[in-house]
Amino acid sequence: MQVHTGFGDRDATLRRSDPSLLQPFLAAVDVPVVLLHCWPYHREAGWLASVYPNVYIDVGLTVGQVGASASAVLAEFLEVAPFTKVLFSTDGYRLPELYLVGAAQFRHSLGRVLDSWVADGAIAGDDAERVARMIGAENARHVYGRLGH
Repeated sequence: MQVHTGFGDRDATLRRSDPSLLQPFLAAVDVPVVLLHCWPYHREAGWLASVYPNVYIDVGLTVGQVGASASAVLAEFLEVAPFTKVLFSTDGYRLPELYLVGAAQFRHSLGRVLDSWVADGAIAGDDAERVARMIGAENARHVYGRLGH
């Protein structure tokens, strides 16, 4: 199940799109729930992913919208959410270029975060590559692959 949270269309009331408002629902369901977008409630979404075994976060639209701040926002997602619960998407629509731009921005931003962690000695290079593979594809295969079985 995918749930749009955080910012999005102008008809959405932002204060009512805080994903933490879903806690009673998330506690009651036993299916994978992917929280989409999340920003500016990305820390709340990350926390939900860390405390509910069936909750995942998709950071696609966020990265494209925050532009130059994408690395900082991604780092904030990753401070709270388990690496195994974060999913990449471009959230591209209509124009094919949006898929390319979304993927390039995400790759650049995640690379900056992981490179800084390696440089600081917070994570080994091999582990950073594994985290990038998980977030870039493996986590989505795990979540969405479960739906086909």
